[in-house]
Amino acid sequence: MVHWSCELFDDMAAVRRHFARADELSHDEVIARFSDDLRRSGVRFELPPDPVNDGEFRALLEGYYGVGPPETYPAEAPHPTRG
Repeated sequence: MVHWSCELFDDMAAVRRHFARADELSHDEVIARFSDDLRRSGVRFELPPDPVNDGEFRALLEGYYGVGPPETYPAEAPHPTRG
């Protein structure tokens, strides 16, 4: 497997923030953002004491935000069933 990514920055200050990891979110911040969005969307749930490791909560997130495979593939795209 090969993975390639590209990162673009507006200026050197943004580069420094990135490499200092200054803009990273904590697990608590991520959970709070997901929880707020779910509630705004009308999804009813109870936040578990340890949401990061709670299988039911993770399943809720995967079910609500999860993206399945594309419905169609271009003919030239690799596809597991086309060899």
